Amino acid sequence: MVPDWNNIGLFTAGIAVGAILGAAVTLLFAPASGGETRHRIARRVRNVRGEEDVWDELAGELERAAAEVEEDAAREALTT
Repeated sequence: MVPDWNNIGLFTAGIAVGAILGAAVTLLFAPASGGETRHRIARRVRNVRGEEDVWDELAGELERAAAEVEEDAAREALTT
């Protein structure tokens, strides 16, 4: 059975978005001063922007892996 890489990518993206939203909600409801909360949010945004490259790289790797699996499946289908 060939894994559905599109669904795996969507699942991974969903986890990432959920983590980001969870962190944002936690910061907004944390008992801190407005200035401190804004500072925390700004720091988190900078961190997320830095992680964007990591997620883009992971997406590229998943796309390449999916293409390889697709090619292998096509070759296997032709030989059987």
